[in-house]
Amino acid sequence: MTAAAPLATTHGVRFAVLLGVMLVLGCLPCTTEAPLLLPDGGAAVCVRSTDCPRPADVLLCASTEDQLRGCIGCAASACVRYTPRSCQ
Repeated sequence: MTAAAPLATTHGVRFAVLLGVMLVLGCLPCTTEAPLLLPDGGAAVCVRSTDCPRPADVLLCASTEDQLRGCIGCAASACVRYTPRSCQ
């Protein structure tokens, strides 16, 4: 086991606790989904998230949990940007 494993587990537990508290308070975050467009206006296509172009400061979606923090992923062969927002 590496030192990174306990750290990743700690972050996962903290995130789960935060989501639980938000659910109890009725303010679970939502995400908006928008197609990622290329400079020529066409949609970026993909087979997996790593195929999608992205700025250096944007995460690749590795799980549904990442969508709550904002990331770029691949959905139905199209690159999509997930942006967190408050549910109403």
